[in-house]
Amino acid sequence: LTAFNRGGGGGGGGGPGHEFIEDGKPLVDEFIAMVLDMRESSKHLKIAISNKQNVSMLKRVYFETAAILPACSKIIGYDDGNVTEYLGDGLLAFFRVEKEKSKAVCYAAHRAAAGCMKAMRDIVNPIFYSRYQLPPVQIGIGLAVSNAIITLTGHGNFVKPTAFGICVFNASKLSKGFDEVIVDAALERKWPTAPDGTLRFVHRRMDDIDGYLLPCD
Repeated sequence: LTAFNRGGGGGGGGGPGHEFIEDGKPLVDEFIAMVLDMRESSKHLKIAISNKQNVSMLKRVYFETAAILPACSKIIGYDDGNVTEYLGDGLLAFFRVEKEKSKAVCYAAHRAAAGCMKAMRDIVNPIFYSRYQLPPVQIGIGLAVSNAIITLTGHGNFVKPTAFGICVFNASKLSKGFDEVIVDAALERKWPTAPDGTLRFVHRRMDDIDGYLLPCD
């Protein structure tokens, strides 16, 4: 296999923003990485809860991941993000930063993150409660920007395009908030500004890196 044609935006397993990636010829490009994490899913898996629907532990986590990850993947795809990996209780997506569209990509990542939060609050969690009497699921989203290397991973006929770099590391670290979207310092500096702009970032230290809370209301 010498080339890989990417899937559609948000399709889960598509390439991170390039039409073709040749085996043995990695590319370097700039991306905003998004990591979405379902918070405390391990507790949902290990701790039984009582309700009349008998949806608890493994069954509960199955319902949560089966609903949340495809819904958020679809939302990310609407803004030209590409989900490259499902991480069990989360996902990794990329927004390619083309130089002439840098401002638009920042806004697209913001819309996608806000859309995921809104879908959880207004659609998914109410359905969980009405059908199964489950408490609301909280998610954390980390956004970070950097250059990343794009390559094919896997073996034989089972290969897929992926990207990795400091943006992935930082986005993962910053996805530990509860119903929060947190961006890294590089993305905060890159964010478009306007004299009458109303968006305000609030500093938030996450693990060992500096982040900034991104309003999504």
